[in-house]
Parts: sequence; C-alpha cells; structure tokens
Amino acid sequence: MSDLKKRNELRKAKIKEELAKLKAFKAKCKQKLTVARFKTMRGFEHLTDEIAEKVIDQLREYTRIILSQMNRLNKLKEQ
Repeated sequence: MSDLKKRNELRKAKIKEELAKLKAFKAKCKQKLTVARFKTMRGFEHLTDEIAEKVIDQLREYTRIILSQMNRLNKLKEQ
C-alpha cells in the first residue's frame, strides 16, 4: 500500500512541476513584443530600432489578418 502512495505522490509532484512550467510559459507569452525584447531573439540582434519596429508592425498586421480570416471562416462554418 505504501508503494501505491509513493507512486501517487510522484505523479502529483510531476503534475505540479508541469503546471509550473505551463504557468511560466503563459506569463512569458502575455508580454508585449517590444523592440528591446525582439532584438534579444536569435537572428534579430543586429537590427536597428527602426527596422525592428517595422518588423513588429508587420507581424501585428499579419496577426490581425490571420485572426480576422479565422473568425470569418468560423462564422461560415457555423452557418
């Protein structure tokens, strides 16, 4: 019986660990993309602030387009 308790405790510990990882990932994803943060990403370190800002604006525009298309398709699917 104690072996079963140990296994359950290990499972609970693993679940708590995974939940902590997910919470950290979620918090990181909620952060707004700034020029400084963008320039810390691999491959974008040497961009000027102006170019980085333009890239961020383009990414926002692409995101807006994708989300509007997804909403449109969901509305069509519901009909």
